[in-house]
Amino acid sequence: MGCGGGYRDLFRAIDYHSHSHNNYRSNDTEEKITLVKKMYAEGLIDDTEYQNYKNKIYDRITSFDDLVSLRSERKRNIRKSQNDEYKKVNSNESNNKYKIKLRKLRESKEKIDLVQEKLENNIEELKKEKEKMQKIAEHIVTTSEESAEKHINKRIDIEESIQNLIRRKKELDQQSQKINSSIKNLKSKELELEAVKLQEEISNITKDFE
Repeated sequence: MGCGGGYRDLFRAIDYHSHSHNNYRSNDTEEKITLVKKMYAEGLIDDTEYQNYKNKIYDRITSFDDLVSLRSERKRNIRKSQNDEYKKVNSNESNNKYKIKLRKLRESKEKIDLVQEKLENNIEELKKEKEKMQKIAEHIVTTSEESAEKHINKRIDIEESIQNLIRRKKELDQQSQKINSSIKNLKSKELELEAVKLQEEISNITKDFE
């Protein structure tokens, strides 16, 4: 009787240990399945990977730690990809910003050049008109002092107009010089940005072989 009781106690102990171990295996499987489902929901694995990892879990050929490491690695890769895309977008935006500014500056420069050309032509015409008034005034001064005074006054008005136009032309010259300086600076920044982009592209290509 005593021996029988001892065997029964032994079998109960073995059965309890087996039940506890099986229960742990079952809970571990459920945890791993839950983690795989979470990765699938997060977009870290695709349909094929989801099914493959489920099979590996049921076949007991992947551990919970392996899945945790996989999830961490996939999340790091996504963050890196997002950072790279963010840098690319910012770089493109900066490049476009420079191109837009350059286009506007060039358009302004063309308008200034056009106005300056008109001013120059107008100034030359007025100068000719002033010389004409001068000759007329010199010719008629001996015959009609009043008529000569009118031509002289008209000549003075023309001279004032010429000086006003010359002043405007100088102001536009200054603006044109500023625009030229800005265009040079923007071109330098644009080239610098292109160089940085090229370095990043080369770095992304060569890092795979390091």
